[in-house]
Amino acid sequence: MSNVFDRAGNPRVKMNGDLEKGELSRTDPQLYYILRLCQLETDAVKGTDLMKKLSNLHDTDFSTWERLQEREVASLGELAIITYFIQGLSATIGMPSLSEMNELKMKIDLQDFVVPIDDLLEPEMASKALTRLDQFIIENAEQVERREQIQAAEVAPTQLLATEPEPREKLVAERKQKEKTRPSHSSIFEIVAPAEEGLPFEEERPAVIKVRASTAGVFSALFAKAEARGSVSWTAFLSAMTDMGFSVRPRTGSVYTFFPPESMGASRWFTVHRPHKSDIEGYYAILYAKRLQRVYGWNENTFEVAD
Repeated sequence: MSNVFDRAGNPRVKMNGDLEKGELSRTDPQLYYILRLCQLETDAVKGTDLMKKLSNLHDTDFSTWERLQEREVASLGELAIITYFIQGLSATIGMPSLSEMNELKMKIDLQDFVVPIDDLLEPEMASKALTRLDQFIIENAEQVERREQIQAAEVAPTQLLATEPEPREKLVAERKQKEKTRPSHSSIFEIVAPAEEGLPFEEERPAVIKVRASTAGVFSALFAKAEARGSVSWTAFLSAMTDMGFSVRPRTGSVYTFFPPESMGASRWFTVHRPHKSDIEGYYAILYAKRLQRVYGWNENTFEVAD
C-alpha cells in the first residue's frame, strides 16, 4: 500500500488473494513461508513450524538460501531466536493471552524512537527506547498491585468461630505447604522478579584463558578495539568455540546454539545465527563480541596463546 505505514514505521503490505488457494506454495515455497510468517494470525507455535519448514527447504535446495539478501537472513535469524525463546518460555511459565498483550501494545507509543526505523542506529536511541519500555512495565505493574489491594480491601470480613488453638508447629507446616501449592498468577507483570537486597554486586574479572594461536587470533579479531575490525570466517569461529570445549547444536535455518563445557562453570548458552556469506565482519563482529562479553565476561584481554 503506497505511503501507508504501521505503528513501527514499516511499509504496510496487503496481499491480494488467498495464500492457501494459490499455487505459490508450489512455485515459490520460500516466498510462501515468508509471507505466512508475516500474517497476523501466525503465533509463536505456527512461526516455529514455518521456520522448520523453511530450514528444510534450504537444506534440500541451497539455491533458495543464496537468493536471500543479507538483511533478510539477519531478520529470519532474529525471528528464529525469538520464536524459540517464546516457545521455551511458555513451557516454563504461564504466558499472557494475546488479548492482554494487544491491550498493552495499544497503550505504549515508541514512534519517537523507531520512526523511521533507522533512528535506532543513532547514539543512545535504543537505550532510550528500552528505558521508556521499562517505565511502562513498572507503571502497569503498580496498577495491577493497586487493583489487587483494592479488591482485597473490598472483601467482606467473615466472623471466625472460636476453636481450640492448634499447635504452632502444625500451623507453620500448613503455611509452608500452601505456599508451595499456590498457583502462579497469569498476568504478564508477574514475571518481573523483585530486586534482591544485599551486598553490592562486584563484577569478577574473567581469568586469563590459555588457548591455541588460531583460537586466540579469532577472539582477538572479534574483540579488537579498532573501528575497522578484521573478518573471521564462520568455520574458524566454530573451530575456536570447539577448542574452548563448547558443543554446537544447529537450530532452525542459520541459528546455532553453543553450550559451554562443565569445566567453565557457566550455565548459560550462546545463540547466534550464521552470517549469510559465512564471514563474521562489520556489524556481526560487534554483535558477536558484545554477546560473548555479556554472557561470559570475555574481552580482548581474556585469551593468551598457550606455551
